[in-house]
Amino acid sequence: MILGIVIAFLAQILLAGSLITDKILLGERKAPRLLPYVFWIGIIGLFGILLIPFGFQTPSLRIVGIALLAGGAFFISLLAYYKALFEGEASETLAVVGGFAPLATYFLSV
Repeated sequence: MILGIVIAFLAQILLAGSLITDKILLGERKAPRLLPYVFWIGIIGLFGILLIPFGFQTPSLRIVGIALLAGGAFFISLLAYYKALFEGEASETLAVVGGFAPLATYFLSV
């Protein structure tokens, strides 16, 4: 139980650091080019290939389709998030994302 709380606490610290870094990177007042930024963040996910030596099973086509849909939804949500972060007040946007992330994680785990 305690280990789970420590892991959740560390995850929130990492999320906060990520959100603050995003605001710093997008903090300039001229309109950023969001599409390339989001594209390269999505490409970072390919580093998961490095985990193949630790166990890999070929997924079914159904699972591949679900993963592609989830990836597309992730891409669109990142575009919306960064647009809101750039156009809105950082304290409001970061509070909403930082507060919703643990709730979404809980509801998806149930």
